[in-house]
Amino acid sequence: RRAGPARRGPAVLAAAVAALLVGMLAVVLSPSAANAAADAGSYTVSNAASGLCLDLPGSSTATGTQLDLQTCTGASNQTWTLATATTGYTITSASSKLCLGIAGASTSAGKAVEQETCSGATSQEWTLAAGTSTYQIVNVNSSKCVNASENATTAGTLVVQNSCDSTSTKSWNLTAGGTVPTTSASASASASASPSKSASASASASASASASASASPTSSSGGTTIATGDSRTVTEPTIPAVCQTLTATLATSNEQFTSSQEASPPDTSRIQAALTACKGTDEAVELTGSGSDNAFLSAPLTVPTGVYLVINDNATLYATTVASQYQSSSSDVCGTIGSSDSGCNPFIKVSGANSGIEGIRGSSGAQGTIDGRGDLDIYGTTTTWWQLGTTAGNESEKQNNPRLIVFEDANNAVLYDINLVNAAFFHVTYEKGSGFTAWGVRIKTPATARNTDGIDPDAASNVTIEDSYIQDGDDGIAIKGGSGASSDITIVNNHFYGTHGISVGSETNDGVSNVLVEDNTVQGTDSSGNVSTLNNGIRIKSYPSKGGTVSDVTYIDTCLSGIENLVELNPRYDSSSSTSDIPEFTGVLVDGLTSVNSVSGATSTIEGYDSSHITGLTLQYVNLDNTSYTAEYANVAEYDSNLQPSSGTGVTLAKLSAPVATGSVPSCTFPAFPSL
Repeated sequence: RRAGPARRGPAVLAAAVAALLVGMLAVVLSPSAANAAADAGSYTVSNAASGLCLDLPGSSTATGTQLDLQTCTGASNQTWTLATATTGYTITSASSKLCLGIAGASTSAGKAVEQETCSGATSQEWTLAAGTSTYQIVNVNSSKCVNASENATTAGTLVVQNSCDSTSTKSWNLTAGGTVPTTSASASASASASPSKSASASASASASASASASASPTSSSGGTTIATGDSRTVTEPTIPAVCQTLTATLATSNEQFTSSQEASPPDTSRIQAALTACKGTDEAVELTGSGSDNAFLSAPLTVPTGVYLVINDNATLYATTVASQYQSSSSDVCGTIGSSDSGCNPFIKVSGANSGIEGIRGSSGAQGTIDGRGDLDIYGTTTTWWQLGTTAGNESEKQNNPRLIVFEDANNAVLYDINLVNAAFFHVTYEKGSGFTAWGVRIKTPATARNTDGIDPDAASNVTIEDSYIQDGDDGIAIKGGSGASSDITIVNNHFYGTHGISVGSETNDGVSNVLVEDNTVQGTDSSGNVSTLNNGIRIKSYPSKGGTVSDVTYIDTCLSGIENLVELNPRYDSSSSTSDIPEFTGVLVDGLTSVNSVSGATSTIEGYDSSHITGLTLQYVNLDNTSYTAEYANVAEYDSNLQPSSGTGVTLAKLSAPVATGSVPSCTFPAFPSL
């Protein structure tokens, strides 16, 4: 860090610090003049409006973790170190030793206050603007103030930057020594909105989306492999420069358009022409609303190499309901039921490197939206896309519905701050590429909508999915190795609602390896109260005709609520007479798992295929509210786990004398799905 001259605070602070050292009392720093400054040192920082403390969720060591407000505890994840810098201070977490900064070094209102690797950037420097009895914390780069998102005063509120004014949520008390401040403001007690762990896995490399480059997992002193995930150093994406801006000419509030507009979507040609014209620029085609005109209606689109489709928070891109406009070269017919499901092209195909789809997140938290309109009748019929899927399932057939977004052969691709709603089929697949970041994605489709997977990497490497909210009618995430091996994948700080769980498989025939799943919550119902149709938490699935080796998969600090199948390792997911690719699951580590409110009959399944294909599982810091299980052909090791699969054909259970990595059972709360 850049050094700067030492700053002296007001005399009252010096006296207070002396009193703290002598009397071990908490001292609230109160500026006595408009230009008062704080001394370098350690503080808790509490919000003047709520009395809640600035908090690092779960004592995370991951760069890009956004701060929130929680009941003050005096713990290290609520202790912040001020050090003098060129212009003001750096603020460092006593827990992670990372610096506070603004996501993407943005100067825009509403951007996250997060922890980052200390770099000396001005976006990581802060000044303290003194009021009568509190401070405003001002970012040097943006000149914006640290604030509770939407001026909220409840525990779990995220912390952002906003324009400075007299709003009380932008004022803060500093309490010397990292102790719990005394305050008259009351705050509702709540645990972190993300899983929390008192000590992180010390034996692993920084196994987060921002882990330092490492192409292979690490081993603990006990020999158990700890996945490291994505080998890239990943930070929050940014919005690229604009190549062309297109303004909406349509208005809708209920997804409906005129019959003539549906038959010939008016925005297809101009959006595609702009994307093609901007190919290779590494810039964006931005879709924006104007007044009440907030909608674009389009047939399928292709995003070529070196261009980004960006949607403003005041606009929605709607997919056509005309099945024939999606028709692929297959003999299967889009919009029908058949023996295969290859009849439709996706709504958006991203093809080529350095490209992506992004939304602009406004100060209210709203962001751009893509609506697949799966809830509406297929044009010219009285059947919705979702009803077609349900009928196909009832008849043991396949639905020819269009996927919403397909990334194919798209290295270094981005999906960022975008709402994806009402997909007719899978929301996002990323196939045959290396380098994919999905960040700030909000997927919202009912749990009852069949085969509407959230995000599925397949034949993919160096993938990070972070800070996203996923609600759908199938797997929240499904990591596959069906058309090539998948490896080096990180799933961190995400929340799932009504899905089929965080999954590996079912196609694993080319192998899946080095997968890190950390700090995620899974709820068994969606935001409308619909219960998942296949209610899983942690899940690895495959079957003998599509199997292969799944190795080095690590789950750290996972929180489950209202789940039926808590841990499922299932090598017989689908019936198959073929044994050409028998599944084998090895090096699976569950490090920190809590379940609450599990449904009646909840259980876990720990199975290998046979005595030649044994599942290898390590459980530590596991506390389930239902410890029932079935097990066979599994070698299990455990430390501080109340799930202890000890019986079953070919099952062994070893009790570890020490953990693979130091930690604890995670404490959990479960955030509601955010407003779109």
